[in-house]
Amino acid sequence: GSRNHFRAYTDVTQYLIRYGQLCEGDIVPRRTLGKMCIVNQENCHYFAEGIARQEWQMVSLNEDCTSEEFMGIKQEINGALESILPEKSSFEK
Repeated sequence: GSRNHFRAYTDVTQYLIRYGQLCEGDIVPRRTLGKMCIVNQENCHYFAEGIARQEWQMVSLNEDCTSEEFMGIKQEINGALESILPEKSSFEK
């Protein structure tokens, strides 16, 4: 990223680093055991339990619900995340 409001000569993007590593052979592609979830009121308990059991290396959550349903879904998913990550990171403090 850049700390400057406008791009400066000394700014370097993550893409430059990534492509440099690709050219030098420093990256080994691999698949993750991730899960993409469309969460709604009917299945949020299933995904919350999976998160709490750490079934997946990575999870992408997208909701499909009303704003009222979202509050309950958010509470359940956050509870699962807090069970495995009880302490805040330095970025959250």
